[in-house]
Amino acid sequence: MTLYILFAMCFLPMILSLALFFIIPQQKAFWAYLISCALGIAAVIPASFIQFFALKLTLFKSHSFASILLSAIIFNGLIEEGTKLGAMLLLPRKKLSLWTFFCSSVLLGMAAGSLETVIYLMTSLQRIALVSDQNATIRLVFARMFSSQAIHALCAALSGLFLWGCKGGIRHAIIVCWAVALHGLFNFFIAFSQEFRLFAIVAILLAAVECRIWYKIIRNSEEISLEELTQSKEKDTV
Repeated sequence: MTLYILFAMCFLPMILSLALFFIIPQQKAFWAYLISCALGIAAVIPASFIQFFALKLTLFKSHSFASILLSAIIFNGLIEEGTKLGAMLLLPRKKLSLWTFFCSSVLLGMAAGSLETVIYLMTSLQRIALVSDQNATIRLVFARMFSSQAIHALCAALSGLFLWGCKGGIRHAIIVCWAVALHGLFNFFIAFSQEFRLFAIVAILLAAVECRIWYKIIRNSEEISLEELTQSKEKDTV
């Protein structure tokens, strides 16, 4: 199996999700989904640039428990989610529905996670003998699909919900705090032994639950606001 096929496999979740979101009978904005994928890939560049210089700080060189946890929150959570949040600002939110913007945010996170997997795969091939063991390489790619790429997509979705809420005057800062914290905790636990990695799975599941909760809260808030606006117009016409 060539490296090109392996690199293409890294983007498989993004491609499948792109096709799925386009098939679902909601507002179809294929162009917005493509822009989201491009922005997600582009978001990795500033994140990598900031992380490169951040690695030189003393905080990221310490091996104490508290330092590793704080490093994960800042290095992986704050920096990566911050750059993705900045990329989302370039999406045309005014032309999209809540559902379409939510899907766009998921795709943006998946694209960022896919490119990160490619980078991780390239560095892993240099460090360990994966070139001669194709099964180990494929297992690595699939493990990243259901772990790192999943947390990237879900945390990006949370950041997207935060932005959408701000658009409607629903400023719940806790949403983006969840995105930063859960991404940081995921990377913190995934760095340890197999027993601790189970907590990384919990972080993914919790991110999925938070996405569902906040999506419903924001959707219900919009429906209530729309109903109040309709009633107000009816009173004015009477």
